[in-house]
Amino acid sequence: FGEDVVMKLYSNAWMHRESALQSINKSLIDAWESEDASKVLGVDPRETFQTLCKTLGDRLFNDKVANVTCAAAITLASAAKAFAAHVSARDVKDAVDDSISLLVDKLGDTNPRLRESIREALHAFAGDAPGGVSILAHALCKPVQKLSLWRVLTGRLTLMVELIPTYGLDAPRKDESFALEHVMKFASRCFDSANGEARGMAVKVVLACVDIVGSRVR
Repeated sequence: FGEDVVMKLYSNAWMHRESALQSINKSLIDAWESEDASKVLGVDPRETFQTLCKTLGDRLFNDKVANVTCAAAITLASAAKAFAAHVSARDVKDAVDDSISLLVDKLGDTNPRLRESIREALHAFAGDAPGGVSILAHALCKPVQKLSLWRVLTGRLTLMVELIPTYGLDAPRKDESFALEHVMKFASRCFDSANGEARGMAVKVVLACVDIVGSRVR
């Protein structure tokens, strides 16, 4: 993406980090709109994708400045689409498995613009990245350590309510849907939350499952 962009990406000034991510995002959009994407994606697209995703996860998904985190989430979604034809589900899992939980937990952030940017980015990631649904489902259903973090629970549950009707449960290819057992285990745990909003969203998740598999939720 160029030395100037990379230097900005590692800058202490948040405006430079945001600017670098916007430049990378523009390059990725050019890649999926171009007939010759190799000019943008490099000679080894798989390595470029993994390096980019690991950099996003290690440095930017948990940035203290909301604008930078928003830009990083959007860049992940763009990368998923731009590199989709060049990477496998295993490549994507290796690149983002350790870091996507950072984004998922920020679905409960108090900043509404940050929440919405991440929500839209994760929708796009699920639809465009090879194996994206199962990777995201794993992060959303990750065991809860503190039920007192009700905003995090509500954020996760809200996205599940949106995604489960689209991608279904227990599809023949496991990377294309949610796993009923994992969804129910997470939702059931959320029933113990002291917060009514979190419990209410957990009920909606269960009802979304009932609409698909009926009495199997029992």
